[in-house]
Amino acid sequence: MAFRVGYHRGLDALRRNGWKGHGPVPWSHEPNRGFLRCLRFSSTIHGAREPVSRGAGRGARRPAGRLLACVAALLAARLPAQDGSLQWALTLQGWSVSSPSVSHDGGTYYVGVETRTAGRVVAVGADGTVRWSTVRPDGISASPAVGADGTVYAGCYDGKLYALSPVNGSVRWEYDAGSFIVSSPAVGADGTLYFGTGDGRLHAVDARGARRWTFQTGDWVESSPAVGADGTVYFGSRDKSFYAVASDGREKWRFTVSGRLTSSPALASDGTIYFGGADQRLYALHP
Repeated sequence: MAFRVGYHRGLDALRRNGWKGHGPVPWSHEPNRGFLRCLRFSSTIHGAREPVSRGAGRGARRPAGRLLACVAALLAARLPAQDGSLQWALTLQGWSVSSPSVSHDGGTYYVGVETRTAGRVVAVGADGTVRWSTVRPDGISASPAVGADGTVYAGCYDGKLYALSPVNGSVRWEYDAGSFIVSSPAVGADGTLYFGTGDGRLHAVDARGARRWTFQTGDWVESSPAVGADGTVYFGSRDKSFYAVASDGREKWRFTVSGRLTSSPALASDGTIYFGGADQRLYALHP
């Protein structure tokens, strides 16, 4: 019975892909290929002309190759949900360890790039074409962030946070943090940008590039902050402490672990804070 169901599901899948119910199933039509591969596989194992089993006649069993074809049909019916085919690949002419950020309309992706002598922020369209590329004096390993108005924010090893136009990548303003930046900026509800630096500080910068405040920790802040619903900023430091800082820069609390903290926290819908540490532990904290 299962094979009969698989057989008819396979036929249904082929009809959805344009087969008319008769005639050849062409290999040139890509959606047919999963079914055809399975069919070829079954015939390779059991033989394209496998005879009917002993006792052939009315009610005799069908050959195993035919049964495998039914299984193949069942698999073919499920293939559209399993993809991973390449849409495009773009050579960045440098290496990238930053995660891409996506514009609000979903049509542009922004990624940081490092080379031996400089860094770049590259804007890539949904079709894989470069829309613009902005060169900076040093590498950009932090993931860019996108503001409510589309402005692209990127931290750089040269110690500066850059605000870039989403249209052409031109620099709208730059903020000198005084030390290298590998922490990706987080954007608060009011547009404030929060990010860490190599001198152990968390910076809060407004949407015009003016410093609001800084918060000092005991070591390099590589962790990218997360902002809670009430504006609290959560982040870890290599000083082995995890911090909760109010939107005005006051420390609310800290939680100390036995290893440095470089991972970025995740916030659940109920406010629970999750992060991992170099002490091989995953933590869950109440806000």
